[in-house]
Amino acid sequence: MTEEEFKKLEWATDKLQQAINSNERIAASRANIEFHRLLYSYSRNNFHPKDYGFIMAFFSNFLFIRP
Repeated sequence: MTEEEFKKLEWATDKLQQAINSNERIAASRANIEFHRLLYSYSRNNFHPKDYGFIMAFFSNFLFIRP
């Protein structure tokens, strides 16, 4: 992992923590998805890219249909 990638993960972690601390559930969910999207892409694991896309689409849609 590059230094730039590590800094982006730190940024994503800070964003998630801020949303949790502010009790902003939707923002926290989005930040969590973004963190894991970055983590997956930085792993350079191309073994299950279709599965990952399906999972992210599911969780992204879940955010918009929940009250």
